[in-house]
Amino acid sequence: MSRYRLKKNIGFVVVHIGAGSHTKVYENQYKKLCKRACKEAMEWVQSGGKAVEAVEKAIRLLETNEYTNAGYGSNLTLNGEVECDASVMDGFSGKLSAVGALKKIEHPISVAKALLDTQDDFLSLNRNQPVILVGEGATSWAIQYGISEVDPETLISPKSRALWEKWKKELDVAKVLNIESISDTVGAIVVDNNGILAAGSSSGGIAMKYPGRLGLAAVPIAGTWVEMNEDGTGVAVICSGSGEQIIATGLARKCCERILVASRVVRGCIPFAGLVVVKTELLEDNHYAIHFLFAHCTPSMGIGYIFSNDTESKVEISENKKSPNSFVFKALEELFIFFCNIFLSNMVSHVKHFGYTTQKTINVNKNYK
Repeated sequence: MSRYRLKKNIGFVVVHIGAGSHTKVYENQYKKLCKRACKEAMEWVQSGGKAVEAVEKAIRLLETNEYTNAGYGSNLTLNGEVECDASVMDGFSGKLSAVGALKKIEHPISVAKALLDTQDDFLSLNRNQPVILVGEGATSWAIQYGISEVDPETLISPKSRALWEKWKKELDVAKVLNIESISDTVGAIVVDNNGILAAGSSSGGIAMKYPGRLGLAAVPIAGTWVEMNEDGTGVAVICSGSGEQIIATGLARKCCERILVASRVVRGCIPFAGLVVVKTELLEDNHYAIHFLFAHCTPSMGIGYIFSNDTESKVEISENKKSPNSFVFKALEELFIFFCNIFLSNMVSHVKHFGYTTQKTINVNKNYK
């Protein structure tokens, strides 16, 4: 831990349940779920647990709930099966891991976390431990390392089965199905008591996807990324939305690089996306600051967050009441400027500032046209 000059007891947790279209019917369930995930992760952090462990705990809870597209209740493939993607990254070690097109496993995030934990283990013949596994190989590895296999039917919720049957009929008739509005991902970013960042994502992928298709949750540079400097400054990014476009840009990693080390800006616009960014820094007065933003151009995005000095988490189902290609921003001004460069300023509809230090909380609203 001597690598970072950080103050203690500065925990933070933020979770999201996807950028997509969240029905008002389930809004209370969405909010309760986000609060539970934040609470569970924060309790682990406050007990001295590591950020990467808290990320797993938060996402496991999100994977268990039928209202999210991760784990149980995920979107089904064309064949009517659950295939999940997940990734996790630890800011302290810089290690990452991911699984894709994973079947018969209740908690994909735990397989990704297990891959992370075994990366320092030795294999015979000087082989390297895998960082990313997909398909049957991922399932076999999980079982070999003690993660229980489940009946694949137990991962299918009545809701996901009914929707699959409906879309299958439409696909058989129309041959073309717009599935963009029914894709989403869940994710979490945690700052632990030592100021270490970790992030993770999990998803069942888009509905009616081809078997074997990998989404952004299985591609760390696109969906999940964390970078930390030796002075304790760090950035973590998790993304949600149209996987193929986000993968092509490597959005999560490029966001981290641009914010942390002022590398090249991502150009152009991603038409269906949402993302969460957490930035940490050690201030001149030796106080520790945590900032975060979330942004989306989808109809809605569900977010929950809690600081270590909060009594309970705050939850919001953010709505985009502008055009489908308008971004709703909740950001620090410095990050807002960066995202203007990414997504073009004429597509931004609103920005809110959030800031936190060990001394005070700041909440300033500003509007940008």
